[in-house]
Amino acid sequence: MQQDSTGPSRLRDRNMANDPNSLQNGRQPTPSDSNASQEASLSIADQLTQPTWAVAKTNMARPGVVQVSQQLTQPQQAVQAQGQEESARENSVIVVHDLTKTYLIGNKTRVPALRGVSLEVYPGEFVAVLGPSGSGKSTFMNLIGCLDSPTSGEYWLAGKRVSKLSNDELASIRNQLIGFVFQGFNLLSRATALKNVALPMIYSGVPSAER
Repeated sequence: MQQDSTGPSRLRDRNMANDPNSLQNGRQPTPSDSNASQEASLSIADQLTQPTWAVAKTNMARPGVVQVSQQLTQPQQAVQAQGQEESARENSVIVVHDLTKTYLIGNKTRVPALRGVSLEVYPGEFVAVLGPSGSGKSTFMNLIGCLDSPTSGEYWLAGKRVSKLSNDELASIRNQLIGFVFQGFNLLSRATALKNVALPMIYSGVPSAER
């Protein structure tokens, strides 16, 4: 009596061929086979690593499937933030970051007038500073008008950092880049209106014919 070719032995051989953990080439699977499979899975994660991508752990439930996170790492976030700040300074007329001003009264009394003000003003914008009396509006205007220096923080005007300039350098900035309309006018009573207008041009070296 001949054995059917499709009998139990042949079915067993087919199942073993489809089973990755079955006998292959006549040998039992070893721990090194499992390690090699894990290393192959991890090598996929290494290939996917990019400067702006963070590779998560391999999904152990499904070997070979890599989960990729689009969240930036902390150093990459710092680099991105720095790039955004540099871009803002290049494209903005005014960039103020965490600006503070504290007045010292006497030897020990400190009065904080500004506490960490930040803003950006772009070309063509019209900006108004509003607030109740004593909120720091005049202090802030004095700082961005280069009439005073901040206690801390950064101020960039037309791409130039002015928060650390000397008094003479601030005077040059005021003469070349800033125009003021004071509430009290601040005109010289001994000079005519024309001479009051021409005075800043004299300081900036504009020839008399052009004035």
